[in-house]
Amino acid sequence: ADAAAGKPTVANLLRQSCMRGGDFESAVNFLAETPTLGARNYYVVAGAKPGEGAVITRNATGVGTDVQRLSQGYPADAPWYLLQTNYDRWDNTTHPAPLLPKVFGDDLRRESGHALMGKLSPQTFGMEDLWHVMSDNGASTLGSGHWGMYNQATIHTELIVPGTGEYHSYEGHQIAATVIVV
Repeated sequence: ADAAAGKPTVANLLRQSCMRGGDFESAVNFLAETPTLGARNYYVVAGAKPGEGAVITRNATGVGTDVQRLSQGYPADAPWYLLQTNYDRWDNTTHPAPLLPKVFGDDLRRESGHALMGKLSPQTFGMEDLWHVMSDNGASTLGSGHWGMYNQATIHTELIVPGTGEYHSYEGHQIAATVIVV
């Protein structure tokens, strides 16, 4: 019934948002409120102007959507970044790694990401720093045997700066290309 009513998938809604154009606020509102097909999802939205950043946590109806603004980000006393993993920001549960938890331990991407970002400064932060954070497997912050920002389930990583048009897309690094027998 929802498909017959013309509700878009979450990926198609993102496409529609880009095609509509408009400013940052209209994109955030459109992505947060428009009913979709499918399950809960996250959108990470960056604007072209300083201070424009949001993580949208939503369900299919668009009702009860949570929008975390950059001003509500991290660190709490002087926010300059947002961090989104596969879990709601208010979920402080330690989850097992989604793939082979007996091998890869706990999913500590959030902890690893914050530890890496905590070593950086907004005054000098650049694409190389972002790549370092997004490609870190957790060994530098958590030790081996944990699920870091980059992990065996990472399909691709995208680094985008809307203000300059800079865009980089990377396939998984194939660090788990060998067969693991448990």
